[in-house]
Amino acid sequence: MNFSTELQQVIKMSKLPRVDLHIHSILSDGEGDWPEIIETAGKKGLELIAITDHFDPGDPNNKNYFNGDPQSYTETIQQKLKDNTFSGYPFLLTGIETGPWMREGAPEFCEFVIGSVHYLPHYPRYRSIKKDLYNEDYWEEYKAAVLALAANPFVDILGHLEGYLPLTPLLDRPTSFDERREMEREVAKKYFDTLFWEKLIRRMVAKRKTLEIHGMSQTPRPQYIKMAVEAGVTVSIGSDAHQLIDIGRIDWCLEVLEFYGVGKAQLFTGRPPK
Repeated sequence: MNFSTELQQVIKMSKLPRVDLHIHSILSDGEGDWPEIIETAGKKGLELIAITDHFDPGDPNNKNYFNGDPQSYTETIQQKLKDNTFSGYPFLLTGIETGPWMREGAPEFCEFVIGSVHYLPHYPRYRSIKKDLYNEDYWEEYKAAVLALAANPFVDILGHLEGYLPLTPLLDRPTSFDERREMEREVAKKYFDTLFWEKLIRRMVAKRKTLEIHGMSQTPRPQYIKMAVEAGVTVSIGSDAHQLIDIGRIDWCLEVLEFYGVGKAQLFTGRPPK
Protein backbone atom coordinates (compact mmCIF):
# COMPACT_ATOMS: atom_id res chain seq x y z
CA MET A 1 0.00 0.00 0.00
CA ASN A 2 1.29 3.47 -0.81
CA PHE A 3 1.00 6.53 1.39
CA SER A 4 -2.71 6.20 2.20
CA THR A 5 -4.68 9.19 3.49
CA GLU A 6 -5.48 7.26 6.65
CA LEU A 7 -1.82 6.51 7.32
CA GLN A 8 -0.92 10.16 6.93
CA GLN A 9 -3.64 11.13 9.41
CA VAL A 10 -2.21 8.71 11.97
CA ILE A 11 1.27 10.14 11.51
CA LYS A 12 0.03 13.73 11.86
CA MET A 13 -1.69 12.92 15.16
CA SER A 14 1.37 11.25 16.66
CA LYS A 15 4.38 12.84 18.33
CA LEU A 16 6.80 10.40 16.79
CA PRO A 17 4.80 7.41 15.61
CA ARG A 18 5.85 3.94 16.70
CA VAL A 19 7.09 2.53 13.43
CA ASP A 20 9.36 -0.39 12.63
CA LEU A 21 10.50 -0.40 9.03
CA HIS A 22 13.03 -3.25 9.18
CA ILE A 23 11.59 -6.70 9.93
CA HIS A 24 12.54 -10.09 8.46
CA SER A 25 10.17 -13.01 7.91
CA ILE A 26 10.48 -16.70 7.08
CA LEU A 27 10.85 -15.70 3.44
CA SER A 28 14.51 -14.99 4.22
CA ASP A 29 16.19 -15.51 7.59
CA GLY A 30 13.42 -14.42 9.95
CA GLU A 31 11.38 -16.45 12.41
CA GLY A 32 7.79 -15.41 11.82
CA ASP A 33 5.36 -15.68 8.96
CA TRP A 34 3.53 -12.55 7.87
CA PRO A 35 0.32 -13.00 9.93
CA GLU A 36 2.41 -13.64 13.07
CA ILE A 37 4.48 -10.52 12.43
CA ILE A 38 1.39 -8.37 11.89
CA GLU A 39 -0.27 -9.71 15.04
CA THR A 40 2.85 -9.24 17.16
CA ALA A 41 3.37 -5.70 15.89
CA GLY A 42 -0.23 -4.82 16.65
CA LYS A 43 0.03 -6.14 20.21
CA LYS A 44 3.15 -4.01 20.70
CA GLY A 45 1.34 -0.85 19.65
CA LEU A 46 3.14 -0.27 16.37
CA GLU A 47 1.34 1.99 13.91
CA LEU A 48 3.35 1.20 10.79
CA ILE A 49 5.69 -1.68 9.95
CA ALA A 50 7.58 -2.94 6.94
CA ILE A 51 8.59 -6.49 6.13
CA THR A 52 11.97 -6.16 4.46
CA ASP A 53 13.36 -9.57 3.63
CA HIS A 54 16.81 -10.09 2.16
CA PHE A 55 17.05 -9.98 -1.60
CA ASP A 56 20.63 -9.73 -2.74
CA PRO A 57 21.69 -11.59 -5.90
CA GLY A 58 25.29 -10.50 -5.30
CA ASP A 59 25.65 -12.13 -1.88
CA PRO A 60 28.82 -14.28 -1.94
CA ASN A 61 27.59 -16.40 0.94
CA ASN A 62 24.96 -18.01 -1.28
CA LYS A 63 22.03 -16.74 0.75
CA ASN A 64 20.25 -15.75 -2.42
CA TYR A 65 16.63 -16.35 -1.49
CA PHE A 66 14.50 -17.29 -4.52
CA ASN A 67 17.81 -17.76 -6.40
CA GLY A 68 18.00 -14.01 -6.78
CA ASP A 69 15.03 -14.07 -9.16
CA PRO A 70 12.97 -10.87 -8.74
CA GLN A 71 9.99 -12.34 -10.59
CA SER A 72 9.81 -15.32 -8.24
CA TYR A 73 10.14 -13.05 -5.23
CA THR A 74 7.45 -10.71 -6.57
CA GLU A 75 5.01 -13.56 -7.19
CA THR A 76 5.54 -14.91 -3.67
CA ILE A 77 4.92 -11.52 -2.04
CA GLN A 78 1.87 -10.87 -4.19
CA GLN A 79 0.47 -14.22 -3.11
CA LYS A 80 1.11 -13.35 0.54
CA LEU A 81 -0.81 -10.11 0.13
CA LYS A 82 -3.62 -11.94 -1.67
CA ASP A 83 -3.93 -14.76 0.88
CA ASN A 84 -4.01 -12.48 3.91
CA THR A 85 -6.21 -9.52 4.71
CA PHE A 86 -4.01 -6.95 6.37
CA SER A 87 -6.21 -4.09 7.54
CA GLY A 88 -6.31 -1.72 10.49
CA TYR A 89 -3.24 -1.36 12.64
CA PRO A 90 -0.40 -1.66 12.01
CA PHE A 91 -0.24 -0.41 8.46
CA LEU A 92 1.99 -2.63 6.33
CA LEU A 93 4.64 -1.67 3.80
CA THR A 94 6.71 -4.14 1.81
CA GLY A 95 10.39 -3.64 1.06
CA ILE A 96 13.66 -5.48 0.70
CA GLU A 97 17.10 -5.33 2.25
CA THR A 98 19.86 -5.67 -0.30
CA GLY A 99 23.62 -5.28 -0.54
CA PRO A 100 25.75 -2.49 -1.94
CA TRP A 101 26.02 -3.86 -5.47
CA MET A 102 22.40 -3.79 -6.54
CA ARG A 103 22.47 -2.83 -10.19
CA GLU A 104 18.83 -2.90 -11.21
CA GLY A 105 15.47 -1.90 -9.87
CA ALA A 106 13.73 -3.62 -6.98
CA PRO A 107 11.10 -6.35 -7.45
CA GLU A 108 7.70 -4.96 -8.42
CA PHE A 109 6.10 -5.35 -5.00
CA CYS A 110 8.81 -3.35 -3.29
CA GLU A 111 7.86 0.02 -1.80
CA PHE A 112 11.38 0.89 -0.69
CA VAL A 113 14.89 -0.56 -0.50
CA ILE A 114 17.26 -0.76 2.47
CA GLY A 115 20.89 -1.01 1.41
CA SER A 116 23.24 -2.59 3.95
CA VAL A 117 26.86 -3.75 3.80
CA HIS A 118 26.77 -7.35 5.02
CA TYR A 119 29.92 -8.32 3.13
CA LEU A 120 32.66 -6.69 1.07
CA PRO A 121 33.13 -7.13 -2.68
CA HIS A 122 36.42 -8.94 -2.22
CA TYR A 123 35.08 -11.08 0.61
CA PRO A 124 36.73 -14.38 -0.53
CA ARG A 125 40.24 -12.99 -0.11
CA TYR A 126 39.44 -12.02 3.47
CA ARG A 127 38.89 -15.65 4.39
CA SER A 128 42.64 -16.14 4.56
CA ILE A 129 43.75 -12.83 6.04
CA LYS A 130 45.19 -12.42 9.50
CA LYS A 131 42.40 -12.43 12.04
CA ASP A 132 42.61 -8.84 13.20
CA LEU A 133 39.58 -6.76 14.11
CA TYR A 134 41.58 -3.61 13.44
CA ASN A 135 42.44 -4.33 9.83
CA GLU A 136 42.60 -0.82 8.39
CA ASP A 137 42.37 -1.90 4.74
CA TYR A 138 39.23 -3.88 5.51
CA TRP A 139 37.46 -0.97 7.18
CA GLU A 140 38.53 1.45 4.47
CA GLU A 141 36.88 -0.88 1.98
CA TYR A 142 33.78 -1.01 4.17
CA LYS A 143 33.57 2.78 4.19
CA ALA A 144 33.96 2.87 0.41
CA ALA A 145 31.06 0.41 0.12
CA VAL A 146 28.89 2.61 2.35
CA LEU A 147 29.67 5.66 0.22
CA ALA A 148 28.80 3.64 -2.88
CA LEU A 149 25.44 2.76 -1.33
CA ALA A 150 24.77 6.44 -0.75
CA ALA A 151 25.15 7.02 -4.49
CA ASN A 152 23.17 3.95 -5.60
CA PRO A 153 19.97 5.14 -7.35
CA PHE A 154 18.08 1.97 -6.40
CA VAL A 155 18.58 2.37 -2.63
CA ASP A 156 16.35 4.51 -0.38
CA ILE A 157 17.69 3.83 3.13
CA LEU A 158 21.22 3.17 4.37
CA GLY A 159 20.91 0.35 6.90
CA HIS A 160 22.78 -0.22 10.18
CA LEU A 161 25.88 1.77 9.19
CA GLU A 162 27.69 1.29 12.51
CA GLY A 163 25.90 -1.85 13.61
CA TYR A 164 25.73 -5.46 12.43
CA LEU A 165 29.11 -4.89 10.82
CA PRO A 166 30.69 -7.65 8.67
CA LEU A 167 33.05 -8.78 11.44
CA THR A 168 33.17 -12.52 10.72
CA PRO A 169 36.19 -12.58 8.37
CA LEU A 170 38.24 -10.82 11.05
CA LEU A 171 37.36 -13.10 13.97
CA ASP A 172 39.03 -16.32 15.06
CA ARG A 173 36.33 -17.50 17.45
CA PRO A 174 32.56 -17.47 17.92
CA THR A 175 31.18 -14.37 19.62
CA SER A 176 28.03 -13.50 21.52
CA PHE A 177 25.56 -10.80 20.52
CA ASP A 178 26.87 -8.46 23.21
CA GLU A 179 30.51 -9.12 22.30
CA ARG A 180 29.87 -8.20 18.69
CA ARG A 181 28.11 -4.98 19.68
CA GLU A 182 31.11 -3.99 21.80
CA MET A 183 33.46 -4.78 18.91
CA GLU A 184 31.34 -2.63 16.62
CA ARG A 185 31.57 0.29 19.02
CA GLU A 186 35.34 -0.02 19.07
CA VAL A 187 35.57 -0.23 15.29
CA ALA A 188 33.26 2.75 14.81
CA LYS A 189 35.25 4.83 17.28
CA LYS A 190 38.54 3.98 15.57
CA TYR A 191 37.60 4.15 11.88
CA PHE A 192 34.28 5.98 11.34
CA ASP A 193 35.40 9.47 12.28
CA THR A 194 33.83 12.88 11.77
CA LEU A 195 35.50 13.40 8.40
CA PHE A 196 33.96 10.18 7.12
CA TRP A 197 30.54 11.11 8.44
CA GLU A 198 30.73 14.61 6.96
CA LYS A 199 31.52 13.15 3.54
CA LEU A 200 28.76 10.56 3.86
CA ILE A 201 26.15 13.08 4.98
CA ARG A 202 26.96 15.43 2.11
CA ARG A 203 26.39 12.57 -0.29
CA MET A 204 23.18 11.49 1.44
CA VAL A 205 21.81 15.01 1.20
CA ALA A 206 22.78 15.28 -2.48
CA LYS A 207 21.28 11.88 -3.32
CA ARG A 208 18.28 12.21 -0.96
CA LYS A 209 19.04 9.08 1.05
CA THR A 210 17.58 8.18 4.43
CA LEU A 211 19.60 7.16 7.49
CA GLU A 212 18.40 4.13 9.43
CA ILE A 213 18.31 4.40 13.21
CA HIS A 214 18.93 0.77 14.10
CA GLY A 215 17.18 -0.57 17.16
CA MET A 216 18.94 -3.88 17.72
CA SER A 217 22.46 -2.44 17.71
CA GLN A 218 21.50 1.05 18.94
CA THR A 219 23.44 2.74 16.17
CA PRO A 220 24.68 5.06 14.71
CA ARG A 221 26.30 7.03 17.51
CA PRO A 222 24.01 9.86 18.64
CA GLN A 223 26.41 12.67 17.68
CA TYR A 224 26.29 11.52 14.07
CA ILE A 225 22.53 11.12 14.11
CA LYS A 226 22.45 14.74 15.28
CA MET A 227 24.84 15.79 12.51
CA ALA A 228 22.71 14.05 9.89
CA VAL A 229 19.35 15.45 10.99
CA GLU A 230 20.77 18.96 11.28
CA ALA A 231 21.92 18.63 7.67
CA GLY A 232 18.36 17.71 6.65
CA VAL A 233 18.76 13.95 6.24
CA THR A 234 15.56 12.00 6.75
CA VAL A 235 15.65 9.11 9.21
CA SER A 236 14.06 5.69 9.32
CA ILE A 237 13.36 3.66 12.45
CA GLY A 238 13.94 -0.09 12.24
CA SER A 239 14.49 -2.87 14.75
CA ASP A 240 15.98 -5.31 12.21
CA ALA A 241 14.00 -8.00 14.00
CA HIS A 242 14.60 -11.58 12.91
CA GLN A 243 12.65 -13.01 15.84
CA LEU A 244 9.11 -12.13 16.86
CA ILE A 245 10.25 -11.04 20.31
CA ASP A 246 12.43 -8.31 18.77
CA ILE A 247 9.74 -6.67 16.66
CA GLY A 248 9.28 -3.10 17.86
CA ARG A 249 12.61 -2.88 19.65
CA ILE A 250 12.79 0.83 18.85
CA ASP A 251 12.65 2.65 22.19
CA TRP A 252 16.29 3.74 21.97
CA CYS A 253 15.63 5.11 18.47
CA LEU A 254 12.67 7.17 19.64
CA GLU A 255 14.54 8.49 22.67
CA VAL A 256 17.48 9.71 20.59
CA LEU A 257 15.33 11.28 17.90
CA GLU A 258 13.07 13.03 20.38
CA PHE A 259 16.12 14.28 22.33
CA TYR A 260 17.40 15.96 19.16
CA GLY A 261 13.99 17.36 18.30
CA VAL A 262 13.36 15.29 15.19
CA GLY A 263 9.80 15.74 14.01
CA LYS A 264 7.44 13.66 11.94
CA ALA A 265 8.32 15.58 8.79
CA GLN A 266 11.86 14.20 8.92
CA LEU A 267 10.76 10.61 9.52
CA PHE A 268 10.71 8.21 6.58
CA THR A 269 7.34 6.47 6.26
CA GLY A 270 7.61 5.28 2.68
CA ARG A 271 8.38 6.78 -0.69
CA PRO A 272 6.20 9.80 -1.42
CA PRO A 273 3.81 9.38 -4.34
CA LYS A 274 5.13 10.31 -7.75
